[in-house]
Amino acid sequence: MIFDTGCSGALISISEARYLYAKGKITEDDFIGVAKSQIADGRIVENMVINLKEVIIADKILCEDVEATVSPNNNAPLLLGGE
Repeated sequence: MIFDTGCSGALISISEARYLYAKGKITEDDFIGVAKSQIADGRIVENMVINLKEVIIADKILCEDVEATVSPNNNAPLLLGGE
C-alpha cells in the first residue's frame, strides 16, 4: 500500500477485493455499505465500503477492522490514508 496523507481512509481496487474474497479474507459479512467520495478530478463517485479484518504494516504494525473503500477501477493503487 501507498501511504497517502491526502487520502482520508484506505482504498483498494475491485480486483484486490475480488482476490481477497476468493482467498476467504473478506466475506459478505464484511460488506458495510456504499459511500460517495470525491476523487482527484473533483467528480463524486459511489463506492462499496468493506471491513478489512486486519492490515499488517511491515510485519510490525497490526491494524484491525480497517474500513476500506473499494474502487471500481481495476488499476487503482492500494492507498492507506492519514486518518
